[in-house]
Amino acid sequence: MDKFYFFDSSFIFSKKRTKLKLASPKKEMTDISWIDPMDTNRSMDIPDWEYRVSILYPFVYYDENGISVDGISSAKYKIWYEASAIPNCDTGRKWLDYIIDKDNSREVVLGDFKNSAKGIISNVHPDFHFALCYMESNDGINWHRPECGEFYYKKEDGSIIGTNIVFIGEHGEGVVKNTHPLAGKGEPRFLFACANDGVAISCSDDGIHWQIPIRVYGEFESRLQVRGDSQNHIYWSEEASRYVIITRGIEFDTCEPLRTVLTIPGPKRLCKNPEDETDLSGALNEFIYPFSALGGPLDSQPYSMPTYRLSDGYHIGLVSLFNCDDKSDDPFHVYAALTWSKDLINWSYLCDRKPFIDNCPVLKIEKGNDFGMIYCASPIEVDKKLRIYYAAVPEAHYWMYSHIPTDWKAVVDEKYPKAKEKKAITRTTSLNFATVEIDRFCGLYSEDGEITLKPIISPDGKFSLTADLSETGKITARLLDEEDRVISGFDFDDFNEINEDITEKELSWASDTSKISNRPVKIQLLIKNATIYSLKVNDKSKSSDEDNLPPILTNTNK
Repeated sequence: MDKFYFFDSSFIFSKKRTKLKLASPKKEMTDISWIDPMDTNRSMDIPDWEYRVSILYPFVYYDENGISVDGISSAKYKIWYEASAIPNCDTGRKWLDYIIDKDNSREVVLGDFKNSAKGIISNVHPDFHFALCYMESNDGINWHRPECGEFYYKKEDGSIIGTNIVFIGEHGEGVVKNTHPLAGKGEPRFLFACANDGVAISCSDDGIHWQIPIRVYGEFESRLQVRGDSQNHIYWSEEASRYVIITRGIEFDTCEPLRTVLTIPGPKRLCKNPEDETDLSGALNEFIYPFSALGGPLDSQPYSMPTYRLSDGYHIGLVSLFNCDDKSDDPFHVYAALTWSKDLINWSYLCDRKPFIDNCPVLKIEKGNDFGMIYCASPIEVDKKLRIYYAAVPEAHYWMYSHIPTDWKAVVDEKYPKAKEKKAITRTTSLNFATVEIDRFCGLYSEDGEITLKPIISPDGKFSLTADLSETGKITARLLDEEDRVISGFDFDDFNEINEDITEKELSWASDTSKISNRPVKIQLLIKNATIYSLKVNDKSKSSDEDNLPPILTNTNK
């Protein structure tokens, strides 16, 4: 490893008067929002097939040189998200009955999924039909829906128009850009996992044209019930040298049907045939055992969890936590918290499930309000910052009208009198994003603390620190040998004091750091009114042997 993060205590020898502190992301809105079908003034710029968009389960991909699906305009930002139709709802046309596939067939058939006359009935939610939609943007704020050429829609006047639907099928397609070293050279470029009596996976060369999914893990293959009714992901874990599915499950042996985030380790390759990047037969019977990676009490149930690889074995998860306790002060809220992992298999919470992106404190049915629910996409790097897109929903995750707390009903009923009349729930959604500085998710804060690290070797004796300081903040450092003796020329008095925000700033002393090259040293830091995030070191001992796997079958959260 050549970078360490201070939320990881495994490389810290001792610490005094410090505490973990989350960053405070800055929230912004895009121009995209969806109103509930119960709204009688429903905007005409929302296409019929996006009849209901609530949780979104978004994935955003940033490509500096991106080109639109039409091959002409620029599209640096690309988003995939979920829309649904409710067949038994009488508030609009049943869009699935008017979908035509690219072969001009009224029957949309996708493999062995359960098929209705003209589409797929979800195994997890049989009363819903789901579509994976796609949008593009050149600035990440103003979005448009291109015609993707996969599915078409027959309007009420009989005319047929193109849509931005790229897949119709099961629930919770978590699209990812594959990071496998052979992606595009024998392994798929894009992947998604979805719910189908367990978990199925699909692949695509461009994120637009998707293969028929194959089921790789059944719902009841272990004591952990793999529900999948969340955003499902399949990632390549460089550290474990294998693919890993992240999904939602339930443990059978709990008193309450509590949600849990499950991780399912899989194979090193998905494609048996290097010449065919769409043949996923290498994944069959290779996802063998699910781990209960995250759990929680009734008021903070782990749910959807997109991830982001920071660097060198560190992964951040943006888990949505669902308050299922209807007797609590804020029932049915969903908020985003941080988790971390070194292998995408074993996970831990950061800051004891504290919200990372704060929900709005007041319920208002208006664009951008995220009072009720937040569901994040994986962060993307833009202009040396991380941008986190998320679904912002003012209504909470109640699933029956009777669940809505009394003080909220007045707000919802005023906006949607038709919903009040029918005693129906509503969902109003916006696409928001939050920005945070790179590496600054979570750090160790102290007003007057001390941190001593375990021995670290740097080939050139150089170490770089990332930290934020207040106006009165100060950081000083010294180097100790393995016997805790101060190394001459590297004491606190020899250190060039830090008193401003820094990003990978080299630690410097009066002495030349080449004197401690290739030598085990302990870095001791004195911190005053500052938060430290990461330490970078040039570690040439980093192994790339994919057969040197970590012990992945030792999960203690089963």
